[in-house]
Amino acid sequence: MRDSLGMGKAKTDQEIAEEVDTGSTLVCTITPEQWKLILMYKVRGLVLQIAQAEGVKGVVEFMEKQQIRAGKVGDG
Repeated sequence: MRDSLGMGKAKTDQEIAEEVDTGSTLVCTITPEQWKLILMYKVRGLVLQIAQAEGVKGVVEFMEKQQIRAGKVGDG
């Protein structure tokens, strides 16, 4: 079916993962627990905007202010 639509050969998950996006920059790394909290509080877009504008320092400050820590949410 792909051939009939002129789409060519489908890429494997591994091939897609190995593609390099030259427009991307790693700013910081967060834990899966932190990411779940970011998604739960619906602040993914905000975190990405902060990362782009302020880098790792801005992300860390935001996460501390919001008490988004690995494995738990603070009491405050």
